[in-house]
Amino acid sequence: MIPYTANLRVGFQLALAYRRAAAVWVVGELALLVAFYFLWRAVFLSVPAGSFADRDFAAFYLYLLTARLAARFTGGPAWGFFAQRVRVGTVVYDLVQPVELEYALLARWLGQKAGQLVMALPAYATAAFVSGAWSAGEWRLGWFFLSLVVGFACAYFFEFLMSLSAFYTSAQQGINEAKALVVALLSGAFFPIDLLPDRYALLASLLPFQAFIYLPARMLQPSMPESEIFRGLAVQLFWLLVLAASSRFLLGRVRQRFNVQGG
Repeated sequence: MIPYTANLRVGFQLALAYRRAAAVWVVGELALLVAFYFLWRAVFLSVPAGSFADRDFAAFYLYLLTARLAARFTGGPAWGFFAQRVRVGTVVYDLVQPVELEYALLARWLGQKAGQLVMALPAYATAAFVSGAWSAGEWRLGWFFLSLVVGFACAYFFEFLMSLSAFYTSAQQGINEAKALVVALLSGAFFPIDLLPDRYALLASLLPFQAFIYLPARMLQPSMPESEIFRGLAVQLFWLLVLAASSRFLLGRVRQRFNVQGG
């Protein structure tokens, strides 16, 4: 347990060490939220009422705020966890550590994301109050943060699984760009996936990406009945088990394939 708590603390301190970069990111994110506000406000004024799955503008903008917050918390590293280490050969030290590699990285990444969340949360809260979106929400904050943490774990294990491709191919840039595009479109990071055409909404509901952002962001929506809370969490837990088991299996195959003694 001590190595994992140490990694958690290191990750949190690392986020604080880069607080200036985080501040610049928050400013950029606020600019994006302002642009979203005026863009979607204009869209709502130009379409008949009820066109957005019975959401009014305040509820829709609250979704965007919580989705962007969830996207910040669940987002992975641009080049994965192992690409650079595999390239320079230092990954050998990760593979021979006397701890579970995926959980050590999970603890550090959670600490780093928690630090970023602490710095970014006031900005999102301010945007919610200034825009009036806060008045549209069902403030089930406990369920929201629980779903957010489970969504983070799902996103982490998906990222870990994709990062293991660095042991098999050097085409990491293409893989990561394709991954980022698919996740952005199908996770609900920029709009609720239930607004997609039926066939695409069905596809998104069968994939794990909804567990990262869409399901946590829905927790505060007034249109979500309480009976759906447990269903959403059950879907997230299902994908968490699938992704964690897949990561463990593929990591075992990597260790068998990687000859530490022979280089």
